[in-house]
Amino acid sequence: TNKACHKLDFSREFLKPALKGADGDEKIISLWASISEGIEVLIDFKMSHYYSIYLRLYSFIIREFNLQTKKNELILLAEINRKTLLLFDADKVQVPEVYYRLSERYKHFLLDEFQDTNSAQWIGIRRFLEESIPNGGSLFYVGDVKQAIYDFRGGDPRIFLNIKNEFSQYKYEERVLIENYRSHKAIVDFNNFVFSKSNLDECLGSLDETLNNETILEAYKDSCQNPLPHKTDGYVEIDILTDDKNDEDKLKETLLSIVDDLIGRFEFQDIAILCNKNIEAAKTALWLMEKNLPVESVQNLNIRGNAFIKQIMSLIKFISSPIDKLSFASFVIGEIFLKESAMTKGEIVDFLFQNRDKTKSKTIYTDFRKAYPQIWDKYVEEFFVKAGFIPLYELLVLVLDKFHVINNFPESKIFILRFLELIKDFEVKDCGIKNFIEFFENIDDTDESLFIKNPAGAGIKIMTVHKAKGLQFPAVILPYASLASSKINTPCFIDSDEAIELVKCPTKAAKDFSQKAEQIYRHEKTKGFLSDLNALYVSMTRAELEMRIIVLPKDGVQKNAVKTLFAGFPNKSGQKTKHLAKTKDSEDLRLEDSFEGQYKDIRDVFVDDGKHSFNLRIDKIRSRKKGTIIHFALSKIKTLKGKDENLEIKKVAEIAAAKFPNEDISFVTDDLKSIFADKEIREVFNHDEDLVFNEKEVVDLAGRTIRIDKIIEDGDKVLIFDFKSSAANLKDNTDQIDRYVDVLSQIYPAKKAKGFVVDLQNKKIIEVA
Repeated sequence: TNKACHKLDFSREFLKPALKGADGDEKIISLWASISEGIEVLIDFKMSHYYSIYLRLYSFIIREFNLQTKKNELILLAEINRKTLLLFDADKVQVPEVYYRLSERYKHFLLDEFQDTNSAQWIGIRRFLEESIPNGGSLFYVGDVKQAIYDFRGGDPRIFLNIKNEFSQYKYEERVLIENYRSHKAIVDFNNFVFSKSNLDECLGSLDETLNNETILEAYKDSCQNPLPHKTDGYVEIDILTDDKNDEDKLKETLLSIVDDLIGRFEFQDIAILCNKNIEAAKTALWLMEKNLPVESVQNLNIRGNAFIKQIMSLIKFISSPIDKLSFASFVIGEIFLKESAMTKGEIVDFLFQNRDKTKSKTIYTDFRKAYPQIWDKYVEEFFVKAGFIPLYELLVLVLDKFHVINNFPESKIFILRFLELIKDFEVKDCGIKNFIEFFENIDDTDESLFIKNPAGAGIKIMTVHKAKGLQFPAVILPYASLASSKINTPCFIDSDEAIELVKCPTKAAKDFSQKAEQIYRHEKTKGFLSDLNALYVSMTRAELEMRIIVLPKDGVQKNAVKTLFAGFPNKSGQKTKHLAKTKDSEDLRLEDSFEGQYKDIRDVFVDDGKHSFNLRIDKIRSRKKGTIIHFALSKIKTLKGKDENLEIKKVAEIAAAKFPNEDISFVTDDLKSIFADKEIREVFNHDEDLVFNEKEVVDLAGRTIRIDKIIEDGDKVLIFDFKSSAANLKDNTDQIDRYVDVLSQIYPAKKAKGFVVDLQNKKIIEVA
């Protein structure tokens, strides 16, 4: 049965081809042969049927899934390839017409990154080629089997390797590119050595004998390259960490020392740290953030998974629903509460366990309030009283201030800033704690509003190897260089002409009894090793000038075979050089979240007052909120020329009230009248309406989108106005206007672009020279 099959396992001692001391006993030998045949049947049965129950369940699920997608007229992106193939099914009458017509229209095909093509894609493309090539068409494909690292999503490098055989009847020309346009000599020489046939031969000889060495060597037969004549520099250094219980501490220390060395010779944005997994990238980013280093992570950091945000959400949930015992318990045993209240975790855990079975009180917080009245009054009561009477945003600001979260946990700052921004954006459209909880818990994990995002190009780049494919960086650090010789995937898919079979990959011992098991085991071991080797190759070919590699003793629980691969090369090669002098002061590149929402300067509420590093100032928050509302109101007035000023102000006040339903906007009318009373500012709103553009989005030559408060076409000039509610950060404002002027000069080459900052606080206009 399938149940028995799941339990079928053999020890290595049992799975031996002969029994000790039985060489001359024919009966024992005959019995062992019979047992071996039975074991082979059982092993093959287990491989083929281990996942039968899951496949059966899948058949029911996919049937219902197809029914619902058809009913709702939906097609998922993941289904497009499969659906497309159905159009080309040779058994369908309408098929020939589909691809005959398309192949008549398209004769020549260029396929890039061809080594990552999957079977479904290739089947569809091949039918076009079969029709177009015999009729004067052509195929030009580019790829590198050494960079085939997308097997986890179906990429099959065998398609790349076999295409010559599939179209062998046609003229074929192959070109191997041996010039390396990216890296300097020391890096090219290092990679030439590591991936050379002789070095790979030696490395493979010391690893698992079940690997198919010929397949691996065939993939790397053309790995040798030549650097360009003028790229004579370069530096490579390898740090091999010894086997130790504190591997992570050593890795962190080594990595940070390398970063310190590089930032003296490279700009932050010229340094890339490449990781194998997202979890490694997240951990590395946190290490750098602890040192206040600027980080630009493609993978980013999701605030929903941050420990401090989880604790704050627990408090919010408890305030929303006091009977929620779990949320209350989660908050009071968290670092935020423990640090400020000076209670110990053990003390609170004891209290929770002592009170968990009490039936007198349905709410555990009442028992806590009775047991610790002073702590309750100091740290919880205020939020209990104010909840529902002030916006969640302001309530959270009070929480952060009360518990000195930023001061006690500076590493939380970047996450809390993003969280505050998320709440403020939510409150523009909706209100209420319960509604926010539902909103936050239902945001899709891929939603950008959940991610920490630093200014593009400003920080050290941290990304996975898969994200780095096709990119290059002046300096590259590989802190997780690894190569697992025993990696094997289960389940695995066996592809044949008839079907694709889902099987459980056999163990190393089982392969001695079954030819099928041996073939599958060897294929999967080779495939896993080659995938790791390719990922290593991709990561080691991203550096232009300097590459630093850290080798850990183990790759998970397995020995790290990459140490063997590097054994014959010196740990240091080439000369360190200085890439470029820094063009920005490091203060300008401090780690901070870049907000694109309504409250872009929200981070300024964290002010150093000498007592608390980031003491929250409620008055400043409210002042900034007021400025945002006035800024919004002005964006709704293009011109006052020929219009009733009072009527226009009344209109925008109503619009502002609708936009900010939870805010007091009574000041809008008086503030706008005060602004327009200034003749100089009033003149800005005295142009023909068709020449005025408010909140205009424009795109610069680099493809970046910027939004300009007000643009006015004035004869041979184009005027740019940026409204500021405060005169603070005037230099930043003028720098921003400078960028606007540059962009508008490109858009209006025949006009003179002039930029101005409108200081609403002091009622004056400053021209930016």
